[in-house]
Amino acid sequence: MKKALILLLLITCHIYAATQGTLQQQPLRMPKNPELEREAKHNLEVARFYFKKKAYKGVTDRLFEIVYTYPEYSKIDEVLWLLAVSLDKLGKKDDAINFAKKLVDEFPESQYAKQTKKLFGFSNTASNSRENKE
Repeated sequence: MKKALILLLLITCHIYAATQGTLQQQPLRMPKNPELEREAKHNLEVARFYFKKKAYKGVTDRLFEIVYTYPEYSKIDEVLWLLAVSLDKLGKKDDAINFAKKLVDEFPESQYAKQTKKLFGFSNTASNSRENKE
C-alpha cells in the first residue's frame, strides 16, 4: 500500500512539473463576451455593406466604433483592414497608414496584413511605409 501511494505521489509530482512550463507560457486571455461579439459583428456587416456601396464615411463610422469599443473583437484584423482602406479612399492618408501599421504589427499572419502590405507598399516591417518611398 505504501509503495502504491509513493508511486502515485511521484507520478503526480512528475505531471505537475511537466505542465509548469507549458502553463506559464500561455497568455492569459479573457473569454470573449458574446453580446459584444454580436454587436461588433453587426457593425462589421453594416460596414461591409457601405464599403460595397463606396460609402466610405459610413464605413469608418461603424469601424471606429468597433476599434474603440470592442478592441478584442475576433475579427479585428478585418476591421483594421477595411478601416485603413476606407480612410485611404477618403484621402486621410496618415490615418490610413497608422491603422495599416497597427494591422501589420499586431496581426502579421493575417490574410489582411498581407493585403495591407501590398496595398500600402510595406515591406516586411510596418515602418517601411509608402510614405518613405515617395
